[in-house]
Amino acid sequence: MALDERYDDAARSAATMDRPALQRLLSDVKHGRVDAVVVYKIDRLSRSLRDFGRLMEVFECHGVSFISVTQRFDTSSSMGKLTLNVLMSFAEFEREIIGERIRDKIAAQKRRGKHTGGMPVFGFDTDREAKKLVVNGKEARLVRWIFKRFCEIRSTTRLAAELNRQGHRTKAWISLKGKEHGGHQWNKSHLYRMLNNRKYIGRVEHRGADYRGEHEAIVS
Repeated sequence: MALDERYDDAARSAATMDRPALQRLLSDVKHGRVDAVVVYKIDRLSRSLRDFGRLMEVFECHGVSFISVTQRFDTSSSMGKLTLNVLMSFAEFEREIIGERIRDKIAAQKRRGKHTGGMPVFGFDTDREAKKLVVNGKEARLVRWIFKRFCEIRSTTRLAAELNRQGHRTKAWISLKGKEHGGHQWNKSHLYRMLNNRKYIGRVEHRGADYRGEHEAIVS
């Protein structure tokens, strides 16, 4: 009899086991509530051969069969187990190829000076439609003051204390998923990263090299 509960991890990658629904499934398997796991395709359960092997060990240890609907096999037979290992090898290979393509694409974009996503550094905002960094005028004025003030006092600890006394906070940013980032008190690590970030002089860094960026420089 099928359980009423579904184990769906919507919008979460199958490349990791750190998924709430998967962890609930494993808990139910270990407590004897499940005797068969049915999926649409095997890569919906996992896209990592190593992680998949761990899952199969848990299933076998608790007498649980694994069935893929569209690929027409189950692990109750030796042929099903062999087919499963072959398919998982190809799924992991595909995942690695996709990863390489993404890394190559990011490298090519950075060589052209493009912003490749993520939280913008203090002093910049992201034009999400144009996919580029734009200067935030108010923050840029503080960035210039920080560089000037550091040249005067040569201490990130003192500079962070001054910024906090004046009520300034680090970059506050909301992601496309609505998650809030930043907005913290300053510390010397924030300032080290700022003072060594070549984005502020209009450059983009990647693997030890830097390139002219599409964005405007804030300091000379």
